[in-house]
Amino acid sequence: MENTKESRKIDSTFEVIIKKTMMQKAGAAYFQKAAAGTEIPVNIVFKKNATGTMAAYADGDEIANVLTDVKAFVEETAPENYQARITGVTGNPNEMKVTVSVYAFAKKTVAKGADSIAAFADDIKRIVDEGIMPESTVRENIMIMAENRCPEELIHQVLATYNNTYAAPAHTPKVLYKDPNPSGESKLAKILLNAICGCAVILDGDKSTGKNVACETAAKVLGKPYYCITGDRKMNADMVFGTKSTDNSAFGMLSIDLALAELKVKQGTATADDMQKAAQFELLKAKCASVNIVQEVSQFVEWAEFGGLMNFNEINLCDSNFLASLLNPVTDDTGFLNVPGRGKIMINPNCVLIGTQNSGAEYKGVNQQNAATMSRFGLIKFDAPKTIKNILKANFEKGQVPEEMYDSCEKFYKYALKAAQDGSISNASLNIRGMVRALRTTVRIPGMTNLKSQLIEHVVNTCPAGEIGTLTLQINDLVA
Repeated sequence: MENTKESRKIDSTFEVIIKKTMMQKAGAAYFQKAAAGTEIPVNIVFKKNATGTMAAYADGDEIANVLTDVKAFVEETAPENYQARITGVTGNPNEMKVTVSVYAFAKKTVAKGADSIAAFADDIKRIVDEGIMPESTVRENIMIMAENRCPEELIHQVLATYNNTYAAPAHTPKVLYKDPNPSGESKLAKILLNAICGCAVILDGDKSTGKNVACETAAKVLGKPYYCITGDRKMNADMVFGTKSTDNSAFGMLSIDLALAELKVKQGTATADDMQKAAQFELLKAKCASVNIVQEVSQFVEWAEFGGLMNFNEINLCDSNFLASLLNPVTDDTGFLNVPGRGKIMINPNCVLIGTQNSGAEYKGVNQQNAATMSRFGLIKFDAPKTIKNILKANFEKGQVPEEMYDSCEKFYKYALKAAQDGSISNASLNIRGMVRALRTTVRIPGMTNLKSQLIEHVVNTCPAGEIGTLTLQINDLVA
């Protein structure tokens, strides 16, 4: 796995007094550790909430991550949108004074526009001079990371990993990941940070939340080839490492010309060229007479040997014992993998491993994975986005879909999201892929069909039978 030195230079320190309200589970857990004198190994984000009160969050500013409200800052400067680590606590049980170290690399400093390119001139020069990637592609990757709020130091460290030793070219996805929550922590930045640190992660969430698109986008900006295998309960070693087959290529290389050359040798009329052809004919006949077993090179083996980004899609559909036997050696830092038919191969340090999975009671066939396996992965949650307009737009050229169609899909999605959160319907209608298909079929041949009809076919009709009537009524009311 890839490793890059982490920049941990302390930029400043300050103290805050936090009210111990423990309104959320995250707050209770972290305060309990802090009160016991344990350093809390989690990024802390300070940000004003909807009421204007400064709040402290753990790993993202979603409400589920709130630690508690910040009562007062000892120093004048309010570190809004800074990240830090709690390193110690003092005070009574209801109010805690927390000493926080702010690391220079963790500030939310995201360069934009021309400034973002100028900051990486040396990185670009090295990559272009070494023939790794065209300058236009490097610039594009930098802009994608900047637009996804990746800190400048993270972008520098990503670019520092670029090399040209892979077996396949860097990935170019059809659709780029668009973060639906631009005010929270960047999902792409989290993926990239884990990648350059050599940490395997699982992207977990409902369908259509952008997990696989985020993987593909990460492969692009990391400058790596993209590999993807999909988990299955019946998956076995042959499916992953490649099957064995017989090599019959020698038979196809036999020819009349070679046979005539051998005949001339037997008759004593052969030239030097004939003798060479006759020798080749004898070698091919010997190969045809024997069984030559070959092991095909699977994409998993190619990834392990030459590096790249591997997306183990639907990872929780695999049998837990099989998954443990397959991935534990990859993630336990031994540095090698035993491949049937090949023996031991060294795992390339440029390998990045990501799993994706749907979770929840509505998904059938998922398996509880081995605790030892899960301990080798981090888990990044992909929640249902609050808005999908930009996600839909990412799938089409500018102007290809009328703006009012995007608006209609957005209205229906927001209704379905609220209804699913209230428990009145399942989350089946939060089908962003279905909405993309509905838009695509609607605009392909103008006038042939309409958005209402296509949303019913691609979204509503795929939902549980008891919800179709209600959802159809909502489509008729909300979609123009």
